[in-house]
Amino acid sequence: IIFSHRFFLGEPQGNFCALPLSLSLFPCERFGPVPVPVPAMSQKSFTKDEVAKHNTEGDLWVIIRGKVYDITQFTEEHPGGVLILLENAGKDATSAFDDVGHSDSAKEQLKSFYIGDLKPA
Repeated sequence: IIFSHRFFLGEPQGNFCALPLSLSLFPCERFGPVPVPVPAMSQKSFTKDEVAKHNTEGDLWVIIRGKVYDITQFTEEHPGGVLILLENAGKDATSAFDDVGHSDSAKEQLKSFYIGDLKPA
């Protein structure tokens, strides 16, 4: 049996590194999510109303440039704090994201939280 979790060590499997039940480590020693493209067949689309339901610290989604991101697991790590994330939770956060001037590495990290696209209105 293998459990997969965003922050375990082990061989990359999709957006996860795996750690076997025996807890012996695989060769991969990277922490955090492994950014990989999401295959087209597994991409989902969400309406603004669906995204709006995910507006709490324990369930936090945002829309940035028409893409939906589940950043729930990032709230404690966010350098700007959780309050700014909560202000934009369940909403289009494109302007807020762009106005801050995020680094290239932050933009790259955002990709690992992608869960689908915003459905056209």
